[in-house]
Amino acid sequence: MNWKGTCGQHCNTKSNERGLRLLEFASYNDLMLANRFGSHKPSRRATWHRSSEEHHSQIDYIMVKKRFRSGVNVTQTRSFSGADIGSDHELCLMTFKLHLKKANKLGHTRIKFDLERLKDPEVVEAFQATIAVTEAASEILGKHRSVKKPWVTADVLNLCDKRRDLKKKKNDTEGAKQYKAVNQEIKKSMKKAKENWIEEQTTGDPEVSNVPPATNNDDHPILRAEVEAAIKSLKKGKSAGMYNIPGELEQAGGEMISALLTICNKIWQTGKWPTSWTQFLIITLPKKGNLQLCQNYRTISLISHPSKVMLKILLDKLKQQAEKIIAEEHAGLRQGRSTTEQIFNLRILCERYLQHQ
Repeated sequence: MNWKGTCGQHCNTKSNERGLRLLEFASYNDLMLANRFGSHKPSRRATWHRSSEEHHSQIDYIMVKKRFRSGVNVTQTRSFSGADIGSDHELCLMTFKLHLKKANKLGHTRIKFDLERLKDPEVVEAFQATIAVTEAASEILGKHRSVKKPWVTADVLNLCDKRRDLKKKKNDTEGAKQYKAVNQEIKKSMKKAKENWIEEQTTGDPEVSNVPPATNNDDHPILRAEVEAAIKSLKKGKSAGMYNIPGELEQAGGEMISALLTICNKIWQTGKWPTSWTQFLIITLPKKGNLQLCQNYRTISLISHPSKVMLKILLDKLKQQAEKIIAEEHAGLRQGRSTTEQIFNLRILCERYLQHQ
């Protein structure tokens, strides 16, 4: 019987009844004897030695599904006679690399907007003129081009597109010259963009926004300046949440501030939170250990950015009231103060007390 694909050319030339049954079992279940496909010397193919005489046999096998044959390294799959395992059988080892198919993500594909274009005043003005947030972002900003380096600018990306088109004409003399010129221009532009980015990171000063105090106006207890300050405090680059509205869009939208001001005042007056703002995405992140166990995962909740604005406003109002209640000696979790500073002061007092008795 032909055992091609099941047993390699380095199998035993003779086999007993049990060996034939093993081959039939492997062939029926679409298995291969992995340690019989490598071209090894006899000492690395034998797996059992009879102690009474010099007799060597191949009776131990590593069986793998044929569909995973590409993952078996046949040169590193053999018996190791030097392993001290206290048996007349030899240790068999297989080097295997599993190739898994990429899992497709379920659900709708979320659009990542090119938020860098919001730095252009004309783009911001065009975006503010559009009513629908998501539709406006798709129409005006376009899709985000993924870049691995933060200093890569749009001009550099456009030059890369030009170089990609010229690559087709690289075999021509004129095309080769143009390709070389564009390639050199890309290198210079990349170097200059990186230097500008580094200088911007090292010399930029953070802006501190002053939140105005709360008023006693019952109709509008939350001021527009408070909403603007809360929106400005949103961190950039955060996940868009349930409704795919990044914080950068709130920071760029003119009419959106008015809409958020109305909603926040309505929440303040009624004490009811919008149902859509209570919905959030829960994402599981793996920790160490066996990932088949639920306890080896932790979860994070992605809150919508409009909801974060109201939460920031409430937090600022609570801080103002808390400053009136908390004792002057309490320094923990207070802005501009530190418990370690008070511990240091106590230590200095103790040292001076002991020094002067």
